[in-house]
Amino acid sequence: MRKSTGEKVFEFFNTAGMFLFMLSTLYPMWYIFIISLTDTSNTSTANIYLLPGKLSLDSYKAVVMNAQLINGFRISVLRVVIGVSLTLLVCSLGAYVLSRRHFKGSRFFNMMIVVSMFISAGMIPFFLIVRSMGLVNNFWGLIIPFAYDPFGIILIRNYFFNIPASLEESARIDGANDLKVYMKIIIPISMPILATMALFWSVWFWNDFIYASFLVTKKDLQPIQTILLQIVNGASNATALAKISARGIRLRANGESVKTAAIIASIVPILVVYPFVQKYFVQGITLGSVKE
Repeated sequence: MRKSTGEKVFEFFNTAGMFLFMLSTLYPMWYIFIISLTDTSNTSTANIYLLPGKLSLDSYKAVVMNAQLINGFRISVLRVVIGVSLTLLVCSLGAYVLSRRHFKGSRFFNMMIVVSMFISAGMIPFFLIVRSMGLVNNFWGLIIPFAYDPFGIILIRNYFFNIPASLEESARIDGANDLKVYMKIIIPISMPILATMALFWSVWFWNDFIYASFLVTKKDLQPIQTILLQIVNGASNATALAKISARGIRLRANGESVKTAAIIASIVPILVVYPFVQKYFVQGITLGSVKE
């Protein structure tokens, strides 16, 4: 079937618009990447637009050789692994209880969860509660307060609603209790939504710097994003990193290239993890958003 002139014009402008939009989102990351690869010890970044200048990995060496940054990566990795695991456990258990049709209080608790999505006490009451629990300047303060996610509970609960009730009934006939039904039936067939939420929470735990900046002030407990924020906002911090010497040789990098290298280094882990859970993403969101 031949396309009309109007359809061809629309397709052209639609394609051109999407291409320009793609460039506008990708170019900032590309610019940061080429600056991180440029020897900026004696040159300016003012004339660098599409390709790096004189290639150098010294900015990445400055990042790798900095003990505080390496410790920040370690804290962030532990926070993601432990935080996502705990959040998955808490939210999936809550979703399982709320998805049981014989649970008499499900309507009330579902309403309270929805309300908590839109109404918050604010940052100051949150900090006061966390401090009263003794979790300020504590590694667990970066994890425990965020183990409850109402949005995640609702999505997982809706996915559980779509699981045929006959599977649970068959298990109960064989003598399975609620815990066995949850572990042996619900969890194995709910991997798409669990993987999807694990991705969401991994990105959040990894990228969070707002809560971490006021919950943790000890240098040895700060995650990588908080340290990166300090580097980006403080030129002296980045310059100090650039002056690190490797075997007595001064690194050919200035504060600007070190900043961009630290940014790229903080992005890579999420880019590496994403392809492994991408296949679950669309399926998990689609089924988790539809309720029978």
